[in-house]
Amino acid sequence: MRQQYPPCILIGDVTRQFVNICRSLRFSTHCTFLIASERAPFDTSGHVHMSWCCLDSLTDATFPADEPVLVIFCLGGEVVIEHFDDPVNLGGYLSECVWDLKNRQPLQTASRKNPAVPVDQSGSLGAIVARCISTHLAGSGEAWRADVVLMLDYEGVPRFLGGMWAGIDGSRTSLNLFSPELHSDIQSAEFGALRFVGSENSIFSLSITDDGSGGKPDVSLLACHNSDSWTMLRAVGINIPLIIVQNFLRRKVVTHYFVSPRDVTWCRQDDFPRYGFDFDHAYFDLDETLTWLGGPLVDGISALRKLYSAGVSLTLITRHTKPIADTLASIGVDPTYFRKIIPVKKTQLKSSYIGKRSIFIDNEFAERHDVRKNCEIPVLDVDQLDFLPQLSASV
Repeated sequence: MRQQYPPCILIGDVTRQFVNICRSLRFSTHCTFLIASERAPFDTSGHVHMSWCCLDSLTDATFPADEPVLVIFCLGGEVVIEHFDDPVNLGGYLSECVWDLKNRQPLQTASRKNPAVPVDQSGSLGAIVARCISTHLAGSGEAWRADVVLMLDYEGVPRFLGGMWAGIDGSRTSLNLFSPELHSDIQSAEFGALRFVGSENSIFSLSITDDGSGGKPDVSLLACHNSDSWTMLRAVGINIPLIIVQNFLRRKVVTHYFVSPRDVTWCRQDDFPRYGFDFDHAYFDLDETLTWLGGPLVDGISALRKLYSAGVSLTLITRHTKPIADTLASIGVDPTYFRKIIPVKKTQLKSSYIGKRSIFIDNEFAERHDVRKNCEIPVLDVDQLDFLPQLSASV
């Protein structure tokens, strides 16, 4: 576990979009998160890296003078990212954000507008993405539209994060996640030659529409992001707010599906995505899945107990370096919940121990990537427990 946690300020209007952003980051151990809003989006007391303050208190907050700060600002569906390498200018920016929120002002300043990205010219970013989508959907013979989320990273290089599409002839009533093949094709498109200096660290969405006439699809920038699309993408393992944080830490991002899009559907009753896969067994990690900073990770433990009560067979699989029995006792987890406890050595892969008809729950990206690649089962970060119908998570 890292020793330093750079600050990230989440400031917004408590809309569905803002609440989903905060929920997406509540288990992240990459930053110390401070939520600033008119009211708390949820109870943050059980989240050791996250706290909440009211808007009026934000201007009194202090931050280390020698640390960069990430600000994610959400207002009216727009999401703006700002990196402050020198916190000298941070106070003025936060005061401006608070004023905008209190006065419900649209984002007007130049630094908060959509990036200056040409999207509809031949050879542009939008044209490249539209061509990939058209190749996959051309055979359908129907009109369609797609929403695509992209990021200009810390070097101004475009990064495709994910997308959804729907027919617009009435045959489909909701957006569908891109197929793994389409996602992969856009991921491997030649974006490398495109670079947008001055628009680094931007996140934006494209709307691409084909009327089915055989002409060129229309491409435009969306003024606001689709919160439900972001939530559907999080269900398959593409956590866009967490990707924003990873980019802040200057890490190159490539997105992957860790759950098949066929196994994610929008539940109208819950107004939220739910998983549809079957499983008999669940493998849990320990560190930052059931425990963090020496204490219990309450949501992970709650999920463990609910699955146990539902008759799901459980295995603990961990690289924990301390006595496992002592740690379980310290966080109030009965070791008899587990059919087996597997200590994994540094040179071993967790995937070598995983069986079929199972799910795997682990905070670490590398561990999930290993198990997904080698076992082809659903692999979940802790925040994705939200989507298990067996847990009836409050959303």
